[in-house]
Amino acid sequence: MSASVSDQRSTSPLQAPRRWAWVPLVFLLAILGLPLASHYLPREQARWTEAQAVEAQLNGQLTEATRLLESAVERAPEDRELKLRLAEFYQEAGEPQAAVELCDDLLKLNQQRSPSALFGAERFLSRLYICKLYSELQLGNGPVALDFAKRREELSPHPRQTLEGLNSLAYIRAVSGLELDQAEWCIGEILKRFQRLPDRALSRPTNLAVQTLTAGALLSRRFQKQGEFLPLVTANLLRLEELEREFQSNLLTSATSELQQLPGLQLPGEEFAIDARVYLARVRQDRAGLLLLRALLLDDLGNTSESLVDRRAAQALGCEESRWLEELESDVDALQFAETGSNLLDTEAYVRFRASSNAAQRQRALELLDVAIATDEMVLLGWRSDLPNQIQLNQDLRTWQRSVARGLAVKLRHRRELLDALQIPDQATRDAARIRELGYEREEILY
Repeated sequence: MSASVSDQRSTSPLQAPRRWAWVPLVFLLAILGLPLASHYLPREQARWTEAQAVEAQLNGQLTEATRLLESAVERAPEDRELKLRLAEFYQEAGEPQAAVELCDDLLKLNQQRSPSALFGAERFLSRLYICKLYSELQLGNGPVALDFAKRREELSPHPRQTLEGLNSLAYIRAVSGLELDQAEWCIGEILKRFQRLPDRALSRPTNLAVQTLTAGALLSRRFQKQGEFLPLVTANLLRLEELEREFQSNLLTSATSELQQLPGLQLPGEEFAIDARVYLARVRQDRAGLLLLRALLLDDLGNTSESLVDRRAAQALGCEESRWLEELESDVDALQFAETGSNLLDTEAYVRFRASSNAAQRQRALELLDVAIATDEMVLLGWRSDLPNQIQLNQDLRTWQRSVARGLAVKLRHRRELLDALQIPDQATRDAARIRELGYEREEILY
């Protein structure tokens, strides 16, 4: 017992230093950690504030969202992502001068970075160029906006080849009123991507306008809006009938011209008047498809007698209804195509409008905008329905919904401008009211 006590006494003085040995280490870590905490804590707080700002934006509280993001930038003034998002908020809210100032600051910082730096990544630059160009458009600086549209396109691995790139360049040229001949070339390239050759069963639409109209009409059946699409389908059928008559006459003229150029008694080959024949076949295929589409809408509305007339007319053109039905898209596929188609048609219409030299060209632009807007109304309903549950999204659903609503407002603004030019004030007034219903009191910020 006494031995153990003496052992304890002999060892206890040695244990005291070990008990406090961690204190210098903690003190050292604190010295090192305080600067890190002072650096990262404000940035982390700024990120939380950014999340609150984004939530406010998605809920339609843009003023509050901007206020929150301004406070986040104050906490972390070196955070370039925060500054870019704030510039985007300014642009969306119709404060282009503030957006441009932030964009210009970010552009200067980017020039000081190496091309391989994270800040110089293509995604960031693409967003920055978009914000800059639309802010400049709001300020009326068309040439600057077009310059940044071209810079953004050069970031693409395939410049001037993608649908998005061609559409963007065509649209900015139309809005700025610059290089309209090149805008028309871009539209021509886009339309080529959607052209189809006619087939024996006359089963699928052969051009973008009819494809978009078909997708919109299919969605109208889901949302009980068939009556809104019947006039559009009928108007496009009348136009195709007129085109068919014109090209039958052109075919005769073309055939006569080619026959006159043949030597002696030589008979025409398979390529005889091929371009006119293919065009005429495409017109007939689109007519047949729209006749069957109208028959479906009439069936839904209980008008079976008229739908039977349309079916017989489509059959007379050589269309196989069973094959046509097999080729129809599902509602989900129709929703996704309709959104793309309506955006492209809007650009085509706006380019035609800005490049037009007579009332007939403006009238055609109006017909295209009518299809684009009616289809976009169905797209908006689609994104507010249960259809997105079947689509894998890479962002918040509310972001898509806000984007579609703004896109519809932009298209309505384009049509209102065109209606003013065509001196149709009543419909222009209705479009202005619809824009306000969508939540946009200031049309000048819509691009």
